[in-house]
Amino acid sequence: MTRPKNKESAETEVRLKQAIAEYRKKKKTQKKVSLQGLVRDCNVNRQTLQNRLNGMQSRNKAQQHSMQVRDAKEKELGHWITTLIQRGYAPRYHIVQEMAENIRKQRVQG
Repeated sequence: MTRPKNKESAETEVRLKQAIAEYRKKKKTQKKVSLQGLVRDCNVNRQTLQNRLNGMQSRNKAQQHSMQVRDAKEKELGHWITTLIQRGYAPRYHIVQEMAENIRKQRVQG
């Protein structure tokens, strides 16, 4: 589960995208583009803009894949429990707890 989005960070993300688009637009017409001018005009952090221009992703995008994997494992555990119940077997508490603990440990290590 991802954390709720902060309104300010969403606005900053929009400004960063605008700054990147403006940088690329200016780069086509000019040889040298001033990052400091873009930072001032778009009101973004210089290092963050530099990182994004170098290909670094935002935290949300970078962690999106691992969140999908985690959700898939949790769904698989839920599906296994549901299948056992449909077949007339009660899932043992200690087995479910052990499987959930293994998923939790993988999250912590990852």
